[in-house]
Amino acid sequence: MSECSIKNCYKQVVGNNLCDKHYRRFRKWGDPEKCLKGISLSNYYFWKNVHKTDTCWIWTGSKTHHGYGRIGFRRKRVLAHRLSWQLAGRTLERGMVLDHLCRNPLCVNPEHLEQVTQYENVHRGSRYYPELSNVGSYQWQEQSRINHLVKESQTNL
Repeated sequence: MSECSIKNCYKQVVGNNLCDKHYRRFRKWGDPEKCLKGISLSNYYFWKNVHKTDTCWIWTGSKTHHGYGRIGFRRKRVLAHRLSWQLAGRTLERGMVLDHLCRNPLCVNPEHLEQVTQYENVHRGSRYYPELSNVGSYQWQEQSRINHLVKESQTNL
């Protein structure tokens, strides 16, 4: 039987002059010598879906219906910009969210992200998108309606 064509590998050939291990790597990665030692798979799959431009790092993978990048991580779906924040060695404090300073929801550049409260994030968004400034949560709309009815009833007395 012949040996694997990879240097210093003397295992038996399975296909394409490669042993089983190198043949599987060739089929999966297109390169029989590619090995991901030292690189976590989450890191590898993350970078596989990022297109770097001069400013933003654009997520090219799966997206949510709100337009944010999404990736599978530890058997859960997570937002790509949050994973980017973690891969950069940063931690997200409890009760905080990440604001895209560049206003691009597909950007995963950690330098374009800032930890803020949900209130601050919504407030900043309404500055950049004035058409959304009147849109709030159901509770806010309900409270506004109640306030209006109270004022109306007081003027009719």
